[in-house]
Amino acid sequence: MPGLDQGERDVLEARMSRLAYKEAEFQISRKLAEYIDMLETYLVEQEERVVALETMLGLRGLEPPQFE
Repeated sequence: MPGLDQGERDVLEARMSRLAYKEAEFQISRKLAEYIDMLETYLVEQEERVVALETMLGLRGLEPPQFE
């Protein structure tokens, strides 16, 4: 970086490094949020399937058997 002394270059390099780190953190957080949304959607779909099966089998609203 022409026109900058070593100290200024070091400061600028440190800032750029922190910015790159923050960008990587942001990308990871975004991917995790997408994955969590996907899992939540999957769980809702599975719950709907369970409800449909319970209803079809006439089990909806019945208490599960108690084993002791």
